[in-house]
Amino acid sequence: MPGELLPIKVLLPDASFDAREQPGGGARKIFVEPTTGIRRALIEQVSAVEDAYRDQFRARPDIPAVAKVRLRDDALAKSHRPDRLLSEETCPIIGVGELRELFVKVTPAGLGSLRERIRTDATREGRANISTVEELRPIDTNDRLDATDSTVAAIERAVEADGFLKIELFDYQDRYLNDIVLNDFRDHLRSIGSELRVTAEYTPELRIHVVTASGAQVRPIASHPAIRRASLMPKYYAIRHRALPVGVALPQLPDGPATDDSPVVGLIDAGVADSCGPLAPWILSREIYVPHAEQDREHGTFVGGLIAFGPDLNVGIAPAGGPCRLVDVIAIPRDDPAVSALDEAQLVAILHEVVPKYPTVKIWNLSLGSDVPCRDDAFSDLARALDALQRQHNVQFVLAAGNLDDPPLRTWRPQGDMGERDRICSPADSITAITVGSLAHARTVDSLVDISEPSPFSCRGPGPSYIVKPEVVHFGGNCDADGNYQQTGVRSVGLNGELVEGIGTSYAAPLVSGLMANVVNALDPAPSLNLAKALIVHAASQPPVMEETDLNYFGFGRPPGLAEVLHATQSSATLIFEDVIEPGYMKQLYPFPYPACLIRGGKSFGRVRMTLVYDPPLNASYGLEYCRANVSASLGTVRPDANGRMKYHRELPPDPERSHEAFEEELVKHGFKWCPTKSYRRDIARGINSEHWRLTVELLHRHDQDRQPQRFALLVTIEGDEGQPVYDDLVLALRGYNTQDLALKAGVRQRVAPRGTL
Repeated sequence: MPGELLPIKVLLPDASFDAREQPGGGARKIFVEPTTGIRRALIEQVSAVEDAYRDQFRARPDIPAVAKVRLRDDALAKSHRPDRLLSEETCPIIGVGELRELFVKVTPAGLGSLRERIRTDATREGRANISTVEELRPIDTNDRLDATDSTVAAIERAVEADGFLKIELFDYQDRYLNDIVLNDFRDHLRSIGSELRVTAEYTPELRIHVVTASGAQVRPIASHPAIRRASLMPKYYAIRHRALPVGVALPQLPDGPATDDSPVVGLIDAGVADSCGPLAPWILSREIYVPHAEQDREHGTFVGGLIAFGPDLNVGIAPAGGPCRLVDVIAIPRDDPAVSALDEAQLVAILHEVVPKYPTVKIWNLSLGSDVPCRDDAFSDLARALDALQRQHNVQFVLAAGNLDDPPLRTWRPQGDMGERDRICSPADSITAITVGSLAHARTVDSLVDISEPSPFSCRGPGPSYIVKPEVVHFGGNCDADGNYQQTGVRSVGLNGELVEGIGTSYAAPLVSGLMANVVNALDPAPSLNLAKALIVHAASQPPVMEETDLNYFGFGRPPGLAEVLHATQSSATLIFEDVIEPGYMKQLYPFPYPACLIRGGKSFGRVRMTLVYDPPLNASYGLEYCRANVSASLGTVRPDANGRMKYHRELPPDPERSHEAFEEELVKHGFKWCPTKSYRRDIARGINSEHWRLTVELLHRHDQDRQPQRFALLVTIEGDEGQPVYDDLVLALRGYNTQDLALKAGVRQRVAPRGTL
């Protein structure tokens, strides 16, 4: 990295980062005036729901039914939610499904009240509520199986072979009623010869029931009215390609941690081999969940070697940082039809046991995958379980994006017929984990992609609700059209301590896990995980030219080494803002300190990037509205408009492109709304006609979410050309602000600094 390494500046929370009350909203919008005809059509739909559930109401008078409400395309924002129409007196909202879809609790009395409200409510709010609703309809068995008649047959065949069905019941937002429903569901299972085998708490709001089933029992089981979703139980496995011997000697590796202050990563995988001598001193502890006869530790050894020695084994491509100790969790059995695969409920149980057992371990690597592709309209259950564990235990999971194993593999740019074959799979859609994709670091004449292009096997995003996945990428190898990768794989240690190579997102993820552990270990005091994640994402570099869809492959880019993550340079200065924003208020820093050397003739120049990370409240009952808070940041200029009035202009991020109004879906798709990791970059090569800057941070909650304070970490980097005194000018501009340097441990300062810089 060119130039002297300088400390990142931290702006401490005080009055300089001003808190101002956010303006309130206006009157409720009426999308289309609810005429007599519109009201009559909705009333007919209410009656159709009542007719569809008449037998159920007689058979189960104590259990409400559930219906679907579909909203207009332009009525998705929280301010338009029809909560006057769909209230406790009528059919209250108990969950959210896919985009535009609400689940409502339905009783005979509630339907009667809803019918009357549609007919008579002439208030502005009532008319606005009615105008948002496009359709009300009952839920049938195919809805619960999320399948058509043809795919139900495939589910029946799979259940016949597996013997189990995975069930999620509706959460009626009433503990007493939920208990009644669960008991009725047990009775229902017994009546058709099935039984409830396991109930697993994935999150406080998500309980998964595993029931015994034959193929013929699938439809009868799924007919129960309280079932939200019936599906197959996912199986998880190590994302593996067999390691190849490199044929050269293993380089000299650290013998073992000199002190107990070395970074630690929890490795949940197939296990590190006892016969791998170089790794043995770095195993801090071991937990075994797989019988010895069912183990194959090759994959876990390879991943463990990259976490411990990635930079030593891959000089020049792995992020420089210190070696890491390992907590070795042997959870994944060998890939063998004679051995039972690790199912999702078992994995969740292991995670709930092992993560709290090691409270000092903050980074956990999961280089595993499944055959459950990510959906546009729902977060996977395992992803939601990981999110809950991260929040509950203040840990960070680092996940592999997953591999495309079946030919044809992807070229770059991708073939036009790839479709969804290369989409990320569960649990890579975890909203708060760091998901890592793979880049090629080497090539031969037969390789499918060039250096620094997405690996032919690396799965791509986006996640549900356009969440950016993967967030970052790292080197995980290259291959030809047949999957051959000799001389193009990343290097690690084999079962007996020999040097081997392999490819996969499995091997990109541990490079980021090791870097993340080093970042957490380097700072004094230890940083929040929001800040540690923000530092890595912020330092990542994207290709010089990015097409719109490239974000799905590269994420926010490839992170550099530890020194570059933790330092600024003379021509590139970074500010950290870490604070708490209160509901109803916005944070504002004005004037924002912009370096004087980048202001010429009243215009601002330079390159600016901004990264925001926060840990939002989450609720598994709310489908695509799973993320319950949105923190947004904007950096902009203040300059006079045509009438001479000073007006704020958002420069970073720019507003999503739109003709008249930013509809909710556009803000989600193009503006990272509800995404807890946001990163923006802009090259101001032509200048902006202002030298006055303002930074703003705002908080928004979902319409039915308890409003609570929200912590966030925000990084802003301003960069000039080589030789420009950006850093010195920023320090001068910060006079009068309460700042300090990002503090590193003494040993880390010596390790990451080039000779003579600190």
